[in-house]
Amino acid sequence: MTYVDDNRFSVIYVVTVLIFYTSGVCFAIVFQEIQEFKTESGSELMTSHLEIVFFAVCGIAHVPIGLWVYKNKKNDASPYLIAVIGSLVVVLLYLLHKTIVPSIHDPDEDFGVLNILSRFLQVSIIIAGSYGLYSIITWKKKALESLR
Repeated sequence: MTYVDDNRFSVIYVVTVLIFYTSGVCFAIVFQEIQEFKTESGSELMTSHLEIVFFAVCGIAHVPIGLWVYKNKKNDASPYLIAVIGSLVVVLLYLLHKTIVPSIHDPDEDFGVLNILSRFLQVSIIIAGSYGLYSIITWKKKALESLR
């Protein structure tokens, strides 16, 4: 096994761990929102309900993608591409939601540890997944050039 192979396997494990951590954080946010849901009223209920659905779907969607990245020992770029695009979409949807429906009662409410950790992990998936895509494309180019 060469250095390039070790590097690709490292990327696989890093991206997989980031995806599963992100899924766990999303489920923790859902649990936290459900606890807060019991004490909210009025417009806060709708915002809380949207966040519960949003983070539940994100948490559930990350599990099969993480498994796909982990089981992808071949040089298929598809799971990395889906992970990067999915994380970009999640971050953009979250930013869009926070700009359209700002928290009126407590503007610092959404800057909790779990929300910050979730965004950090999403950005980490984007960076690590992009590096995984880059390494696969570079490896395929070198493989094609060696055939010439």
